[in-house]
Amino acid sequence: MTAARSMFSRTNRAFENAKLSCLKRHEIDFFPVAQVMQISSQLFQMLDRADPVQAEVSRRLWVLRSSILFTVLPFDDPALRLQNQMSELEQSATSRPRCASIAEMLNQLRRPLR
Repeated sequence: MTAARSMFSRTNRAFENAKLSCLKRHEIDFFPVAQVMQISSQLFQMLDRADPVQAEVSRRLWVLRSSILFTVLPFDDPALRLQNQMSELEQSATSRPRCASIAEMLNQLRRPLR
């Protein structure tokens, strides 16, 4: 009986601790990244993921956006390859005539990060 009570007691304590936890989010306002977020959000809405080319553009855009948002490196650091990622995105988008407006918006992504 004590083993069962002990197990129940430990489980109960774990859930009580989980209930008391809180997550604090600290956002750093940085206008160029806010612009990238806005433009990439617009692009995600424009892309048709049923089209394999546009699905690839979407995937690459997600990688680029994640690289920008989660890095602690300077944006011009060669390890990030941001300029290369943007060039590859533009090439993917310009391969289809319907994606011309998407390619133009991708070009707008470069401006805030220069």
